Amino acid sequence: MGSGYSINFKDKYTCISYNNKKCIQGLLRFYYALKVTNEFNPNFELVCILIDIDNSLCAAELTTKQKIVINLYMKGFTEKQIGKKLNITQQAVNKHINLTCKKISDYLFFNK
Repeated sequence: MGSGYSINFKDKYTCISYNNKKCIQGLLRFYYALKVTNEFNPNFELVCILIDIDNSLCAAELTTKQKIVINLYMKGFTEKQIGKKLNITQQAVNKHINLTCKKISDYLFFNK
């Protein structure tokens, strides 16, 4: 994927359960690519990670704006593009992404 992120399938929770917001952000950024990859090359550990992300997105009590921003981010829009599309600053977009990653990280940490 060339993302600079790697997923250690042997111990997935090392990556996503220990308050690692950068890893969560990487997983969200490449969420749809991971889903496509899994469709063509099914992998049990990847399925578990995708389910964890799906469940945490539902349970993390995101605001409406956070949901909109993170969905665009997951679809591959840049922070600048999201800001322009939603008529908010790039800093506001970054804040929404960071807060979302923190909520997901907290949810995964406290519920695993």
